[in-house]
Amino acid sequence: MSSQSFFAQKGQWKLVQPPCRPRTKVSLTQEARKELLAQQRNKNERFKKDLDGTLQQINDAMKTIALANHKSVNHVQHELYLGYNLFHTRCSQPSAWNAFCWKKKKEKGTEQLPEGKGALPALMQHASQEYKSLSTEEKKTLLDEYTSYRESKVFGLHATAKSKVNDITETLKAVENESAAVHRCRDHALHNAQVN
Repeated sequence: MSSQSFFAQKGQWKLVQPPCRPRTKVSLTQEARKELLAQQRNKNERFKKDLDGTLQQINDAMKTIALANHKSVNHVQHELYLGYNLFHTRCSQPSAWNAFCWKKKKEKGTEQLPEGKGALPALMQHASQEYKSLSTEEKKTLLDEYTSYRESKVFGLHATAKSKVNDITETLKAVENESAAVHRCRDHALHNAQVN
């Protein structure tokens, strides 16, 4: 449904829209509701099945490309822009445990904790009791401090030459399409003026 807006002259220019058309209320019988719900579920299942099939085909194609060109699957994912941004999500809500781990890492000078893969298990052994003994106020204070630290960090996006070229190409295509639409409108207006 499209609505038209027009100007009415009543002392001042103001935008007036036509009133909304009343929507007819449709009451469905119980059998019709069940049938409609079954159709919606069926469509949803087909959509999920198609999506899973497509993702599986993409995964298979990536593995084939990686094997044929002696590259890693991660490298192929990165080149196809399917890597980190699509399949890995960043946690938006910081937890009190993460804030506690961050604080312990900051205070690392007082205790000797291992680095790398052994850091988290060692922290669990040494500091889990300390974390459990924290009150909710202390956890909230830690969380606020950690949140302000996270906000102060700057995250940047890595732009490759290929992504820059793709962005410019898409922009030029959009400009070209817009220009073609303007020319079509102008030609149509000129044709109508000549006919009249």
